[in-house]
Amino acid sequence: MKYVKTFNEYVIKYPYPKEELREDFPRTSFPAKITDALLSKHSVFPVVELPAPDYNHNTHYLAPKGTPEFVNGRWVLGWNVLRMGAAERSAKRKELELAVRKEAARRLQFVGAEYTPEERETWATQVNEGKAILAGKLPDSNLLKNLAAARGTPLVDIAKLVIAKATAYANYGGVILGSQSKLLAMEEIPADFSEDKYWS
Repeated sequence: MKYVKTFNEYVIKYPYPKEELREDFPRTSFPAKITDALLSKHSVFPVVELPAPDYNHNTHYLAPKGTPEFVNGRWVLGWNVLRMGAAERSAKRKELELAVRKEAARRLQFVGAEYTPEERETWATQVNEGKAILAGKLPDSNLLKNLAAARGTPLVDIAKLVIAKATAYANYGGVILGSQSKLLAMEEIPADFSEDKYWS
């Protein structure tokens, strides 16, 4: 909590450390704990920081006001909504575009998180073998054959499972990348772009 020292509703000092009260009144004995009620007797009051207002984060930015104001019986510190210059807007746009791409990458990584690094590294080989097996051809490598033998599962079933997972991942990836493209094409990228409603 920050405090302001006042005189007839004019700001004398802000912020005002309440411990400074002892220095301002060296001949006065104060209790160990200085309460707000005691401070108010010396025209020192707590300052309430107001919530940030809604604003267009593509074109404006927030800056806290430097001086509290007396509003409805209390001292409050509000915000200034300031318009960005051309260079600032360009930099902000690049920042938002990078953030959108990072969010897309995070979502794509999340869907593959259930697989070990070894499984992900061999995924392309598994898919190629699965396609060959389901087409009635002999694959050039034997990764799925060895997996099927180790698990005691028919090779065709392993191939079907691999292709089903690959298709599901491709479909999901298409949705994510499509959503990313849609967001990047917007004239103004919404502040809540990371919410699920933009990615489905």
